[in-house]
Amino acid sequence: MGFLPRFFPKVRVLLTFACVISTQAFVVFPICHVGASVSVTLWEQGQSFFKEGKLKEASHAFREISRNHVGSQHYTEAHEALGRTLLAMNQPQEAIPHLEQARRAWGASEKADPANQLLIQARLRSRDYRGATLLAREWITRLESAQKKRGEKKPDSKLQGALLSEVEGRIHLNQDERATTQLRDPRLAAEQLSADHRGQAGTLHLWLGKRKCERPRPKRLSEEQALREIERHGLCLQELTRTLSETIESGAAAEISRSLEFFREAHSTWMERCQQAPLPPATSKKTPSELKSYTDELQSEQIRRCRKLTQGWLAALAKPERPPIVIQESLNFTQETHWEAFRSSLRKTAETKLGRLDP
Repeated sequence: MGFLPRFFPKVRVLLTFACVISTQAFVVFPICHVGASVSVTLWEQGQSFFKEGKLKEASHAFREISRNHVGSQHYTEAHEALGRTLLAMNQPQEAIPHLEQARRAWGASEKADPANQLLIQARLRSRDYRGATLLAREWITRLESAQKKRGEKKPDSKLQGALLSEVEGRIHLNQDERATTQLRDPRLAAEQLSADHRGQAGTLHLWLGKRKCERPRPKRLSEEQALREIERHGLCLQELTRTLSETIESGAAAEISRSLEFFREAHSTWMERCQQAPLPPATSKKTPSELKSYTDELQSEQIRRCRKLTQGWLAALAKPERPPIVIQESLNFTQETHWEAFRSSLRKTAETKLGRLDP
């Protein structure tokens, strides 16, 4: 049949006989190209596989439609579903062209909204932060226009999700000031957000707060400046505990996981700063022995103050009434004890670095 593609392309499509085979659980599904019913069967199988968590099998079914059933009933949906499946398989780069195809096909229709949302996530996860931010801004403009035409004042969940995605993109682009301003948008007030969006907003607040706490410290500072910087950093970290608490109380497991990791990183940086005494100003003339004595004494004073400040934010993390939340297994917390385990691990790290903390 090698001559058919050249002379009879349409005939070849009709005569082609192909099968899609899944060996999952020793089940074999022969699917033959016999018309529109085939794409429907593939679509149903792909959806069923996806719901069962059989992502590889689902991707095969959706890919078959996207490749060999152009113009069929579920053609555009298959591209979107394949993009979603590839994202779930942690293949964001491969998902992008399929989500782009679905987005173009749906045009300005509301049907394009899921593809827009998934495409923004795929671009963020593939580190195309500028592309994700521009797409989020474009989608926001369209959603705002549609909301205005409907005469609605309260933002819907899609618009809030798009706003949060733009903020995340701007943080990645180091546009912290603009991201902070956008995060203060009244439409993103906690009382207006769903649990998932509330968790996402909390994570973004924590991320921006962490950066603010960890602003660069000059290598040379006077003793007064060094101790003042330690105080600022410690109080800033204590403020972050309130944001962390709000995120945890949202119940959004994925965002709780991200927030805890951000807090761990902030805590680690804090410990390093506590142990590192900056050099005195260049104008300060000290002999090598005097310099060592100076840095040793400053380090001891920094550690003393860090112990006191650490007690403050550990106390802020202590909420016995805090409800148990399911956290990702990678964090090694059980549902019943995750919060106290997290707090205890931070205390243990602090005592390893700073010495024993008072109860």
